[in-house]
Amino acid sequence: MTTGKSAVKINPPRTGSLYSRAALVGQLQAARQQPLVWISAPAGAGKTTLVVDYLASQTIPALWYQLDAGDTDPATFFHYLAQASYHLCKPDLPLPSLTPEYHGNLAIFTRSFAERLCADLIPPVVFVFDNFQELPHDSPLQPLFREFTAALPAGFQAFFLSRDKPPAWVAGFAARHAACLLDRDDLRLTEVEAIGIVRLLGNGLATRRSEADIRRIHQAVDGWAAGLILMYRAWQKDPDLPPPEDGDNPELVFDYFASELLERLPATTQTFLLQSALLPTMPVAQVSQLTAHPQAERILQNLYDRNFFLTRSNGAEPVYSYHPLFRAFLLKQGQERWERSQLDALRQQAAHILRDAGQPEVAIELALAGGDWLTAASMIATQAPHLLAQGRHQTLLGWLQRLPETLLAPQPWLLYWQGAAFDGHDPLAAGRCFSTAYPLFEQAGDASGMYQTLASALLVSWMTQQNHQGIDQWLQRFDHVYAQHPAMGEPASEARVVSAVLMGMSYRRPDHPQAETLLARARQLWALPLEANLRWQLGSAIGFYLGGSAELFPWAKTLRLYEAAGHDKLVSPLEHLHLLLSLAFVDCFAGQYDASRAYVRQGLALGQETGVHVYDLFLLAVGAYNGLMQARLAEADRHLEEMRLILASQPPNFHTVHYRLLLNWRALVAGQFADAVDHGRAALALALENGAVYPLARCRHGLALALIAHDQPQEALALLDQARIRWGAAYLQQMEHDCGLSEAWLRLRMGEEATAARLLAAALQQGREQGWGLPLWSFPDWIEPLLRFALEWGIETARVQELIRQAGLLPHEANGGIPANWPLPVRVKALGTFVVEVGGKLLTLETPSQNRPLELLKALIALGGRDVADERLMDILWPDAGGDAAARSLHTTLHRLRKLLGTEQAITLKDRVVSLDPRQVWLDVWAFERTLEQFRQQLDSPHPHSETVRRLWQTLSTLYAGSFLGKGAQKSWALDMAERLRSRMLRFTLAVGEYWEKASGWEQAIQVYRKGLEIDPLVESFYQGLMRCYESLGRPSEALAAYGRCRKVLGEGLNVMPGAETVKLYKDIRTRAETTP
Repeated sequence: MTTGKSAVKINPPRTGSLYSRAALVGQLQAARQQPLVWISAPAGAGKTTLVVDYLASQTIPALWYQLDAGDTDPATFFHYLAQASYHLCKPDLPLPSLTPEYHGNLAIFTRSFAERLCADLIPPVVFVFDNFQELPHDSPLQPLFREFTAALPAGFQAFFLSRDKPPAWVAGFAARHAACLLDRDDLRLTEVEAIGIVRLLGNGLATRRSEADIRRIHQAVDGWAAGLILMYRAWQKDPDLPPPEDGDNPELVFDYFASELLERLPATTQTFLLQSALLPTMPVAQVSQLTAHPQAERILQNLYDRNFFLTRSNGAEPVYSYHPLFRAFLLKQGQERWERSQLDALRQQAAHILRDAGQPEVAIELALAGGDWLTAASMIATQAPHLLAQGRHQTLLGWLQRLPETLLAPQPWLLYWQGAAFDGHDPLAAGRCFSTAYPLFEQAGDASGMYQTLASALLVSWMTQQNHQGIDQWLQRFDHVYAQHPAMGEPASEARVVSAVLMGMSYRRPDHPQAETLLARARQLWALPLEANLRWQLGSAIGFYLGGSAELFPWAKTLRLYEAAGHDKLVSPLEHLHLLLSLAFVDCFAGQYDASRAYVRQGLALGQETGVHVYDLFLLAVGAYNGLMQARLAEADRHLEEMRLILASQPPNFHTVHYRLLLNWRALVAGQFADAVDHGRAALALALENGAVYPLARCRHGLALALIAHDQPQEALALLDQARIRWGAAYLQQMEHDCGLSEAWLRLRMGEEATAARLLAAALQQGREQGWGLPLWSFPDWIEPLLRFALEWGIETARVQELIRQAGLLPHEANGGIPANWPLPVRVKALGTFVVEVGGKLLTLETPSQNRPLELLKALIALGGRDVADERLMDILWPDAGGDAAARSLHTTLHRLRKLLGTEQAITLKDRVVSLDPRQVWLDVWAFERTLEQFRQQLDSPHPHSETVRRLWQTLSTLYAGSFLGKGAQKSWALDMAERLRSRMLRFTLAVGEYWEKASGWEQAIQVYRKGLEIDPLVESFYQGLMRCYESLGRPSEALAAYGRCRKVLGEGLNVMPGAETVKLYKDIRTRAETTP
């Protein structure tokens, strides 16, 4: 239900008996397919009457909106437009209020509003915007009407009624033949229409003589409808009344004849008209109360019946309103006739009447106009929270700025509301208001005022993201008021305070003694049925405080419940964006980069769709995170460039720090370490100025990494120590994890392997237990050697492999080869068998057609796997095919093989040379050969390291699980590779055995020799080694038994006896055994 100001703004007018202008109605009927109708003509030309007649004749539902100067505030316009829609659609239709988050793109908001409104209506529907001339040419609403009209679906029209010519934006519709334009000439009455109107006014009793008079009047007013009516009534009373001198100015003509008519009315009726005009809408009860006239209803009804520039709205109780032209005339007459004090008294009386009738907005306007400052201030304070919830900050601010400074300055609540009205478009002014209001609340002992003021001041800091050092003062004030008044009010007020203070603590005092208490209370409040935006404000504070702790991930499960419930459960785009941003951060921190990317894309698209861009910089930053975590510079650069363009128009703030720090990260990923140091130092300087604790720690960490890479370890160590910040009662877990991995890398570069291993093991265990992915600011030159070291040392192997897969991290061959346990996308085992794993899963042959691609893979490996001429492969696999046919077969089979392996990069073909990419494919043959080379270097060194020899042997013996391709080695093209690998394994087995013998490592030597015999049981040297080792261990019987096995195997296998050296060793051992007591 609408009352007061809204009643006249949004209710279609009802005129008295009207004369239907069939020709004009026909033009409007013909324009039914055009979305825009513009009717421009002077006041009183019959614009409103024409549209009322057209709508009634077509039975078209309409939404009627009377524009006035207050609609310069777009939020006020959309507020009343939403109210106007309720008589056509559901009252609970979720039309958004124009709150500050939409201010970034009013055009998108307007289109979205129009689309949502029309979606609930059944066409045809007409939107009528009356008195368009009341909008200033520079009003922000002017271009929004273009967007609104352009967004209307088929069957919907926008009618604009104005005294002025169409603005420039209408030309675009006209050029597309999407507009019907009617002007003064179109609305000028014909003589026939003039006679018809006068007959209607005279109840059809006009005489032929009067028709001549009507023609004379029609000619005098040039077909102007209001002039016709006024002159006809005036000339009825005085036929000798001369016409006005300025017949070309309709408003002067109107004032001339209206004055003549007014003067002829009784004094009491004149006073009634002048007084009632103070009311923009006129319910009979209010008019009676203001004018004290006992016949108020009779007078209004009489004027309405006589079509005397009065309309009446539909409803149970009639509400009258004067035609704007007539009301303007009456108000002008009142200002001329009454003393200022008398006029102010009437305005004040009208304000009190409207206030008591529940029409505060009109009452405030009248109270301000009448200088009733106390009444106005009281009503403003009452209405302020409602206006802010509707996004009508400009309206509230306009009222407050009209109050005298002497009244405003000592009133803390008025100052508070003024700050709240400034918030969103002038944060500095808002902050000044809050700073002025707080001491006044403190003097009055108003705890509620103190809490709400400090909460608002903290939220201003959060929204602007500028200098956060000012938060300290507000947190100190919180400590003071909380100590004296721990109760923060009812749940909604408390939620607002708790969320703001917790956010402030996150920025400046995460180790505050009350932080954990407020976090717990925030969680409790979150579970209450609070207003949606307030709950998501709480959610922002909770998520930000938990952002660097392991508790973030359980909290994310709560957020995902809302995602699972569907986006229709999220009332506003701001809530939806907050959810998407939160989950984007969480998944990025957890190493789920593709999932995080999806949330970033959704968030940025929603911002474009709704015009809500408050989270764009955060979303773009997470987008850059995902790209940099996986060393995808092109992806990161797209997001960084968008950040740069947005920040170019902003003063330095948190996002400036973030952007500069991201440039530090990008330089690290690109290997530009000197640039990384420069960006890191610049970011740190900005962060120190900004004052936020967590970004400052991140800047120190990013700079430390650049210094490590640039070989400046001592300064890096100091920065890493500073980056480990207190959060709550302990250190921030994410920073502790990331700094631990960073220091492990530093120690590894310094050659302190044992220290590096200890730090690495602790950090990896922490990450596994808490759920972190790779550390933030990861880059290949840091992470690859660190994780390689972990795999080589067997530190958290499964965890390390998971991190490598998450990041898609590729190994560097130059760093000593690729560890056997590095989780490459493709793993191929060709020793002892032939097995292919893709993405950790065994590749199974589902169809015989897959045999050919795998045969190609085997042949490629048999020829070394690298730089294999395509001709050699064609000769092996298609020996009977011609050159072109064989080449086509090779290309086709290569394509099928890549498809089987799941990656195009696994196999390259360039300049007729085929290779497996070692960064995509792990091959046991290559790993075996790398290990042999490491073994050779170790054994050739003057002082081989026994632990390294033991580890390398373990790797080598595991890799060589049997002959190359197993039974597949019978293929002629596989024999050379099989024999070469077997021979090298036998030679190194013997060399390792001899090494352990020299080192008196008899048991180790025995294990080696046994492995050698598994490979080739006919090699006498292995038997000899076993015999020597067993004797050295004091086990001669086992040594003699080894000789017996040798003799048996050689006899059965080669039909020969052991060699002389073996026989001699046997005899010597037997002799010594017999002579030993």
